Amino acid sequence: MNFVKNKNNPSIARIIAINVLKTLELHNFDKHIDTAFSEKSDYELDARDEALSKAIVVTSLKHLLLLEYNLSPFLKYELNKGNPIIKWILITATAQLMFFDSVPDYAVVNDAVLLCNWFCFPQKEAFVNGVLREWLRARDEKTLLAPPEKLSTLYSHPPILTHRIETDFGKEVTEKILKWNNLPDQQYARIRFVSDNVKTLLENGFLEKRVELGENICEIMQMSEVLSSPAMKEGDIYIMRPWSAMVASEIPLIKNGKILDMCAAPGGKTIAIYDRCVETNNMEITAIDASERRLKTMKVNLKRSKVKNIRIGVLDGLNAYSEFGSSSFDVILLDAPCSSLGMIRRNPEIRWRNCLSEMEELVKVQRALFEEAACMVKTNGYIMYSVCSFMLDETIKQREYFCEKYFSLQFVKERHNYPGQDGYDGGYYLIMQKRS
Repeated sequence: MNFVKNKNNPSIARIIAINVLKTLELHNFDKHIDTAFSEKSDYELDARDEALSKAIVVTSLKHLLLLEYNLSPFLKYELNKGNPIIKWILITATAQLMFFDSVPDYAVVNDAVLLCNWFCFPQKEAFVNGVLREWLRARDEKTLLAPPEKLSTLYSHPPILTHRIETDFGKEVTEKILKWNNLPDQQYARIRFVSDNVKTLLENGFLEKRVELGENICEIMQMSEVLSSPAMKEGDIYIMRPWSAMVASEIPLIKNGKILDMCAAPGGKTIAIYDRCVETNNMEITAIDASERRLKTMKVNLKRSKVKNIRIGVLDGLNAYSEFGSSSFDVILLDAPCSSLGMIRRNPEIRWRNCLSEMEELVKVQRALFEEAACMVKTNGYIMYSVCSFMLDETIKQREYFCEKYFSLQFVKERHNYPGQDGYDGGYYLIMQKRS
């Protein structure tokens, strides 16, 4: 659908941003930002509008409590108790006024007023205009509230989550984690083949090597150039987080053995394992996932990456033993479903989910999946358990549980990383070997 730009319409970027934030909140932030954007693509966005819209959404979510704190002196009620559309109009406008240098103040305020009418609340135009102009006056007169002392407000993480992290890791590490989560995200790619196409990306500065994060890891400096490059289309590179690439590089391989990836989609770790097998082994790889939709994405990724001879199937890992039987694999990767709290910098919406209330159930699922793996692994074979969470319940306490319950499994290696530690996302992996 085409959008008519005129002085009576607000920016299309801001309209989409409000709609996306409203949708995310309606679904308790269980949707990813990219998914919400794809569902709100009623209008054709050019690259500039799309970038602005996503920047508004991400900034609003990363600084939500701080923005509410800064608005509070100019409101007679709590934002969450009022109209949700007006709340997001005020939040997104204040986010732009505080964090965006490229947009003039008058344009932000004007668009906020126009948004009220666009969303059928013309009676709120004067209110929104007044609040934002009072905020600007206080900013110019340097009478805004002092920065909050509470870490949860200063870095905009739910108080219950901040308290839990501080309980597990202490205040100093907690502040490091919260700061890291609010930094602008960086995108990375793993080099699969050092081809002329990859060399061109490096020479043009579209990719920059980050050997401190992995021998084949590069930071993406120009995403559009990388996505449209021959290197991407021909599978010479794969977009992947350094932590995920490192986990895949650590899983033990056994020559001529059989390996199972239990929760494989969308396939990044499977492809990384395949690349290692091509170089050093001749392992037979089986990849399963409970989600047919995610497996379709994985098949696209495998095809683009020219990965062949991998057995793929829609199968819930909780039914894997019934399907494959005992002692059926030499190596099993269990990249288990988790709270994803190690990925907040990449996905700021995660912090606003009910992650802690869901964690108890997730812990049970992780243990049930591990039991399936323990039944399927051969003697002298390996299980790698990994999660993109750093919370103790899903990491160190799980290792303690596995070591206590499974006497036939011997601890080999683990790594526990909180967000920002050594430049990686938060995550955990554990390697255990089955003894005779």
